[in-house]
Amino acid sequence: MVPPFWTEYHTFSDPPSFGALFKSAKGRRIKHLLIVSHGQPGAIHTYGRVVANAIDWRNQRGKGLDTMFAPGASVTFGGVALRRLSGWEFLEEFGRTFLLGEE
Repeated sequence: MVPPFWTEYHTFSDPPSFGALFKSAKGRRIKHLLIVSHGQPGAIHTYGRVVANAIDWRNQRGKGLDTMFAPGASVTFGGVALRRLSGWEFLEEFGRTFLLGEE
């Protein structure tokens, strides 16, 4: 039996493998999420490939992803330069999709 909260470490190198991280949480609740990656204004990337940006988050709305996080969950992004320019939009869209369940 999988506990309702768990600790796992994963790596990702492209959008499908990043998305798979969230799919692996199905049926469990995330209390703390730390994503450490390279970044650029408004996106996170690995090996020079953009893995997620605000449009990606927006496209995932309405798919029940907000149910993966426990009430009061915390999410931290450790991406270099993520907050510059369009980075706030990236963070806002992540919150709307994953934490607030907006459509």
